[in-house]
Amino acid sequence: MTPLRRLQSVLLAAFLTLAAFYRPADATSAPGVTPAVLSAGPAVRPAIALTFDDGPSPYTPAILALLRRYGAQATFFVIGRQVPEFRAIARAEIAAGDEIGDHTFTHPDLLALPNAGILFELQETQHEIEAATGRRAFWFRPPYGAIDARVAGLAASVGLQSITWSVDPRDWSRPGVSWIVTTVLANARPGSVVLFHDGGGDRSETVAALAQVLPDLRARGYHFVTLHQLFHPQALTRGRTAVSVTKGARRTGRSTRPARPPAASPTPTPGPTAAPPAYTWTCHVARSSAWWPHRLVFGCRRHRTI
Repeated sequence: MTPLRRLQSVLLAAFLTLAAFYRPADATSAPGVTPAVLSAGPAVRPAIALTFDDGPSPYTPAILALLRRYGAQATFFVIGRQVPEFRAIARAEIAAGDEIGDHTFTHPDLLALPNAGILFELQETQHEIEAATGRRAFWFRPPYGAIDARVAGLAASVGLQSITWSVDPRDWSRPGVSWIVTTVLANARPGSVVLFHDGGGDRSETVAALAQVLPDLRARGYHFVTLHQLFHPQALTRGRTAVSVTKGARRTGRSTRPARPPAASPTPTPGPTAAPPAYTWTCHVARSSAWWPHRLVFGCRRHRTI
């Protein structure tokens, strides 16, 4: 066995051992998050949440323009590795009052990954969202809708609420503008969560369909809201605030939710005796197209938890 193969075998064995003994943090440590997987909101008012996966991309600005034209807000589930290239678009989404969610870093099937690999996908995306916008995502959508109790629990342990959808026009497959429009209009209900895609390929059909869906549903009396607005965020995310990042420090920022009357904080601001920073490490293993014989890549990142 060559030294390179021996090193790879040792690293792989060490990683699999750590993954086997890893236990996620208790989900109750993430205020306002549950390990449940949501798919639709309460049908108590004529509100619909439009959601867009796989961006940001060059098609996203056209979608943002349509949303603004019809006074609509939406939630964008971004792929972490695409955020650095389109940081301006991510900032534009936040500036317009839209919401950004976590759609993993590389869009894998999470059911096939160990715990450490899942956490890497989620936390790397959080890191990119926070670096681009100064905000942390609250919502998480699994690629392909592939999720089970283990994945949902891990997402909850890092402060992410899992959600799928209730209306899927399969626009990713480019079935035709009329098919997308007909499917959405026929299935939209109060509380619906509609799945669209603003990235991952040619999304010209999605843009054209959205131009028809928005005025039609608005004429029926529907309002287009973010997921937080759909799920009554004061109940689902009690105690959560957005986080803005400043150079060398963190400060509490304004959330993307509608303004509410100020309320006294139940917890005093930490003084000089606040607990020192705490960190956790997440590691991952992934296949690579590189020349390594085992075609595996290992990586680790330190994350501040306090």
